[in-house]
Amino acid sequence: MAYRRPRDWLMTISGIVLLFIVAAAVAMGYLVTSHPGKPEPNPGIVEEQEAENGG
Repeated sequence: MAYRRPRDWLMTISGIVLLFIVAAAVAMGYLVTSHPGKPEPNPGIVEEQEAENGG
């Protein structure tokens, strides 16, 4: 069952990993550019997560 279409699994896993890397890069860039010199957590992170889960 799992070995029928290995390409589908590869594309699915690759897509998830790619999305995760892109999301992490965007989040890091957003935090660095929007809140320079503020390494501590801020309400913006919570709002972003809520928008992601809700949408």
